[in-house]
Amino acid sequence: MEEYPIAKCLKDPKCIKEVVEEANKEQRKIMKQAKEQDKIEEKPLMIGEEELGEKIGKTTVCPICKKEHKVKYGKDAQTGKESKMLGFVDCPDTKKSYLVAVNQRLIK
Repeated sequence: MEEYPIAKCLKDPKCIKEVVEEANKEQRKIMKQAKEQDKIEEKPLMIGEEELGEKIGKTTVCPICKKEHKVKYGKDAQTGKESKMLGFVDCPDTKKSYLVAVNQRLIK
């Protein structure tokens, strides 16, 4: 009968130590990821009529860097076609996207 690698490892204390250290390292990595995930706080996004301004154009001022950026739109989840419901800008300075419009109206 062939011996499995783990059975060979169980006979070698050095191997057992390496396996345990690797498992502990992986566990610390998973715990760190879990802690980071807990820091993300989900908040509902509510935008009323009073928070919307004028109709948005093809470009708008970024709320972060205050430079002009092209407005992009997401896709409808059901049809896969572009939807003008949510407009956003990609800021090259921060490398993040920011919501700037709802239903083609600027968020104040």
